Amino acid sequence: MHKFKGKICFEGRYRRSKAWFFKSRDAGRSDGVLEKNTIDCVLLIFPCTSASLGINANFVGRALNVIFTRNVLLLTTQQPMIHLGIIEDEPIMLASVEECFEASRDVSVELATISVEDFLAGIPKDSPLNTLLLDIMLPGMNGIVGIPRLLERFPDLDIIMLTNSDDSDNIFRALQAGAFGYISKKRMNPNIIRDAVYTVHRGGSYMSPSIARQVVAFHNQQRRKSTADPASQLTARQLDIVQGLVDNLSYREIGERLDISIETVRDHIKNIYRKLRVNSKMEVVHKKLKGEI
Repeated sequence: MHKFKGKICFEGRYRRSKAWFFKSRDAGRSDGVLEKNTIDCVLLIFPCTSASLGINANFVGRALNVIFTRNVLLLTTQQPMIHLGIIEDEPIMLASVEECFEASRDVSVELATISVEDFLAGIPKDSPLNTLLLDIMLPGMNGIVGIPRLLERFPDLDIIMLTNSDDSDNIFRALQAGAFGYISKKRMNPNIIRDAVYTVHRGGSYMSPSIARQVVAFHNQQRRKSTADPASQLTARQLDIVQGLVDNLSYREIGERLDISIETVRDHIKNIYRKLRVNSKMEVVHKKLKGEI
């Protein structure tokens, strides 16, 4: 039985690899430096893609074998490939985005087109497509309208929007339609594109800083609205009805004054109670007399 002694960590391109070494006896130098004749076995855990399997993994395995002149048990953890689609109507931009992944062993560009219609017509039904970079302003069907059509064909597709527009309406429409990322072309570079694709593929969400700021600002605005003075949320009609209550008019008399039915008056009264968080006519009148309405 081998005795577990420790692990070796790698730097640089192999920083995600780990190796555990085993010794059958407590031999070696007192300063902690490994001596090759004390190592019985090295267990190497090496993350790789199918494209790099048999290249980098075997290279490291052979290197360890040379170093320790002992047995190397090589295990690889398969990393899923990113099967990428690109829909971008500007030819120069389309070519630039494709070039970002030319040297990537774990990214395969399945199809690049200038429109949603061309993409849906050209992508095979059995395509392994799992990630898509999608422009918003496209000829024919725009990107936001195309999201449901794309997700209908590929339900597990991760979509990242590309746009020149920082318009908040487009941002939220795209996110509500099912996009997981949003990149502003104004500040886009190859590193940002690659980072967005890898982040979303790993289960995260990616937004350009300017886009993220707008999302935060929107939610802050909604929060402020929800915590605003309830009285300020009353409509002009509801304020007229409040004045009728202060004037001690009945529901029928308020309806006659405002030329609305008694049922409409009752509906307004219910909404007034809800907005003011009160339960009676007297509470409404009290708030009005105190100047809270």
